[in-house]
Amino acid sequence: MWTSAQLKTNAKMALNARYGVAILISLIAGLLSGGSPGLGSSVFTFNFRGNQNNLGQMKDFFTQNGEFAGILVAGVFGFVVLAAVAGTLFGIFVSAPITVGHDRFYLQNRLGQGDVGTLFSAFHPGYLNVVKAVFLKNLYIFLWSLLFVIPGIIKTYEYYMVEYILAENPHIDAARALEISRQMTNGQKLDIFLLGLSFIGWSILSLMSCGIGFIFLVPYMQATFAELYTVLRQKAITEGTVSFQELTGVTAF
Repeated sequence: MWTSAQLKTNAKMALNARYGVAILISLIAGLLSGGSPGLGSSVFTFNFRGNQNNLGQMKDFFTQNGEFAGILVAGVFGFVVLAAVAGTLFGIFVSAPITVGHDRFYLQNRLGQGDVGTLFSAFHPGYLNVVKAVFLKNLYIFLWSLLFVIPGIIKTYEYYMVEYILAENPHIDAARALEISRQMTNGQKLDIFLLGLSFIGWSILSLMSCGIGFIFLVPYMQATFAELYTVLRQKAITEGTVSFQELTGVTAF
């Protein structure tokens, strides 16, 4: 049986002498997957304080130019739809493989291996299978979330290991990856939740540092969950629910 303390101790040992590399990898992964802080902030802002009549003037303009206003609204709506579609496609075909590569790096890091190239390992043969598996995972979580919040949360932790499984074997059948994750997390979901919760103090401190602390916290968390996957993987192999042919371990790509 694993404990949070054991996993964190092992994570620190894995990061020893490679913390700088881990920070760089996680920063690049965050940027490439759209997770960079501040990207969601709006560039265009309006300041109506200088002239209290601006709102009234705008209302009059749209009243007098109804046809133009309709075109403008349609254009804005179309832009929003296109942006949403582009964001969704980016998440499916780029962010998901980057996340798998990110997890692979931390699995390799345990062996003193892994570099920037590891982030792109999921774009090699097996790419479409990775995209399919992660898409199905997120779809199932979304559909369960439509019922109530709690089922969605449960499914999130049930499929928590899918990306790690794909990081180890990008060719594994998508349905099988989901099944293995369910088996690995059976009876473990609450403990996994509590493991994540154990970082709440560091997360608060990172927020208080204007987010700078996350640069150091993310690698620590990633390394810890890589240790968790390793423990659950070994347990699954020992119990015979998964074979070495399915999960053969990770080596330098």
